[in-house]
Amino acid sequence: MTPRAGRWAGCKGWLPVFLSFLLVIPAWAQAADTLRLGIMPFNTPLALMRVHQPLREHLQAKLGMPVEILTSPDFPRYVADVRAGRFDVIVLAPHFAVLAYQDSGFRPLFHYLNTLEPLLVVRRDSGIEQVGQVRGRTVAVASKLALVTIVGLQRFRQEGIGYPRDLRLQERVTHGAAIAAVAVGDVDTALTVETTLRQVPEDVRAKVRTLHLGVALPHLVTMANPALDDALVEKARAAFASFPATEAGRRFFADTGYGGYHPLDRDDIRKLAPYADIARELLNEGKAP
Repeated sequence: MTPRAGRWAGCKGWLPVFLSFLLVIPAWAQAADTLRLGIMPFNTPLALMRVHQPLREHLQAKLGMPVEILTSPDFPRYVADVRAGRFDVIVLAPHFAVLAYQDSGFRPLFHYLNTLEPLLVVRRDSGIEQVGQVRGRTVAVASKLALVTIVGLQRFRQEGIGYPRDLRLQERVTHGAAIAAVAVGDVDTALTVETTLRQVPEDVRAKVRTLHLGVALPHLVTMANPALDDALVEKARAAFASFPATEAGRRFFADTGYGGYHPLDRDDIRKLAPYADIARELLNEGKAP
């Protein structure tokens, strides 16, 4: 019998969770009375499960139903899974959230309170002191579709540095893997955000430092599938809203740097629309920026 992707979500041991995500299994194969929380693969499945376990337990208690944490192998397949309606509630990058809102009717619940501020990561002993010094360098990214990549390339253009003419992009599986590539010296730099940097191992963080790109945008967005019953959506909204006030929630937001929840409004969507348009073009054309 083929195991289900979310089967191990409640286990205390993380090895079965990790192994289950390595299998080619439909992420949406679960019981009908289970809420499927689909988190964008900005980190490894193991890290996503570990970090979001307190949220999963809180939602289960408030909703009175099982909650499974699911993800996808990469960003394009995650967007495809969202479009196919294979998650009930999603946590995803804000430019992808705009696509989910515009193209699939997903309902915004919240975005994280603290802003998303793209960073350039370099080794502590690197000679790179300014953004303009990336010319001729290799930059690691989680995906060429990632918001931080799109923002980073636009920022580089302001310095007169064009892609692919003046630098090389190297895709890694996750933001965490991109940061690790800098730490071990495989690449010169990486593009990431502060909240992801906080979730990588301390020994990796100790080997790198960051340069700010001077851009601040709304952070990860939580949304509800339009197929969900209205009553369940409102119950879920209340469950998420109550999480920051709990002891587990305070630790979660302190450890991740997310800060709390804030409603996603029309101004946020307007600010993110240009990045969403670029992402849509890349998804449709299958091209790098």
